[in-house]
Amino acid sequence: MENTGIKDYKNIPGNLSVEVWRKKEDDICHFWTVTKWNSIESIKQFAGELYEKARYYPEDEKYLLEFEENVIHCETFVNKNFYDY
Repeated sequence: MENTGIKDYKNIPGNLSVEVWRKKEDDICHFWTVTKWNSIESIKQFAGELYEKARYYPEDEKYLLEFEENVIHCETFVNKNFYDY
């Protein structure tokens, strides 16, 4: 992952961070790649115009059991009063 997707993410202007999350369930591991960007345009530089389609690399077939068709894009924010609750 470090030599393909993560490297590619980090080389795109506007990429703010890349994290890989893992959850183990018995003998299976679930992985999520979570990235932060400064704009949709930056995401499109990585993923292309169809930026909601998941992007895979040829070597992913060696490691993944399933291939999600689409990705999820979410907005993040922190309200200055968020922690006052």
